[in-house]
Amino acid sequence: MATTAANNNSFWGMIIYEIKGDGTLYGTWKNNQLSNDSILGEIARKNDNNPDIEGLYTVSWIEENNQPQVGTLTINLIENNTALSFEWQDSNNQEVFRGMGMPIGLDRIAVTYWNTVQALQLSF
Repeated sequence: MATTAANNNSFWGMIIYEIKGDGTLYGTWKNNQLSNDSILGEIARKNDNNPDIEGLYTVSWIEENNQPQVGTLTINLIENNTALSFEWQDSNNQEVFRGMGMPIGLDRIAVTYWNTVQALQLSF
């Protein structure tokens, strides 16, 4: 989910998750820093057996340069249980992304995300 154009202050992206029967999330994602024909993938597996969507996940994704990445994803219910907050952290604790999403039907979640470092830089 990284960006290659770090000096662009309008970084954002979208990911659509498909929720599998075992709770694994299969994501298809894109952000505004990727080439137009790039659509990338992510897999998130829950770290416990709790069936709720909330919790801590181990996540892996492939960057546009075909480099695999590993990290964590934390999902929490917000907005009177009608929306979800997302926080991705890479394994080096160097990059954090946050997002908000909503369920679509019984087995999909649509999420918009942004880079928190850039969001902090914009506020100064």
